[in-house]
Amino acid sequence: MVIIIFMVFLVLYSFSTILTMTTSPIALIEGLTLLLSPLRYLKLPIDDFALMILLALRFIPTLLDEADQLMKAQAARGADMMHGTLRERFQSLTIFFVPLVQGTLRRASELATALEARGYHDEGQRTRLYEKNLSRIDYYVLCIVICSTSMALFV
Repeated sequence: MVIIIFMVFLVLYSFSTILTMTTSPIALIEGLTLLLSPLRYLKLPIDDFALMILLALRFIPTLLDEADQLMKAQAARGADMMHGTLRERFQSLTIFFVPLVQGTLRRASELATALEARGYHDEGQRTRLYEKNLSRIDYYVLCIVICSTSMALFV
């Protein structure tokens, strides 16, 4: 059972890595919006959900850069996060995470102010700059992904 679960996670991880490395975040969000569009009949905020996912995808590299800068700044000040007792390591991680969360909240506030200043409203139907239809290769890849995922689940 453990091997099967490991294989499922391995397949899902590899496909998600390939997907995120080969597709732009905008295209991912447009696809997600298209897949979730039937939920509009239930009055669910699909566009808001898609915006949140897009902002999270675009925010991850910024968050990683800020974490790297904080680690280098703490190391320059002589902070050692990897050695010492469990309590000392926890305190040093607290010293690391407090500025990271503070910077994250500051950037989120700036982003909200920028969206508000640009007049972003979530009412109305969204349009796309480029309308794309699925081609034959898209259907082939979709079939391969479905088959390999189902084989990983059931084998």
